[in-house]
Amino acid sequence: MLLNRIGFLLLVLPLSRSSVIREAEPLFQPPPVCKHQLYCENAPNYPSNIVSRELKKNPHLRGYSSIDEVDSLTQDENEPETESLCPSTEEIVVPKSGLTRDGIWMYILNDNNLNQSIRIEQCLNIIHNRERDRSCRMISGLAHGYYTQCKQRYTYRQLWALNNEGAIVQDSFLFATSCCCHVKFRTDKFLKSFETKRFK
Repeated sequence: MLLNRIGFLLLVLPLSRSSVIREAEPLFQPPPVCKHQLYCENAPNYPSNIVSRELKKNPHLRGYSSIDEVDSLTQDENEPETESLCPSTEEIVVPKSGLTRDGIWMYILNDNNLNQSIRIEQCLNIIHNRERDRSCRMISGLAHGYYTQCKQRYTYRQLWALNNEGAIVQDSFLFATSCCCHVKFRTDKFLKSFETKRFK
């Protein structure tokens, strides 16, 4: 009789323990994904408390603050006026989340103890997925068969971020850096324009 009771208890206890086990709740909500952008400046659920806690554990990271600046020098009155071939906008952004080299969105550390601001330059009238480009501003036309396009240039910046476990890591994030004019030769259009002129 006693052995039967002991056997019954051994069967019941493991079941009662397993029913108590629950999945661990995530430390924070996933970082926001901003459509048609490489970063987000607004992150409503930014884990400020975790960022602050981890930076206190790693005070040496304060020396890694990087604050980019926009050139504010005025043009010399004696110099002739210049105009960019590709119109663009230039600004300083403070990203709270961004897209890494591996295509993963992560929270970027930005608070009072660690400032990571980035200077970006974006082409006007060019969408992020590069499906549409615009022609460069040209004062005089190019030779037949040559065409221009404004192209967005990008670069990776090493920034401190927060991984899924809530630990500070360094990763590469993609940002727009400049808008450049590219010239290319189109054989098909050149031959077409040549034939049109010949038969006129």
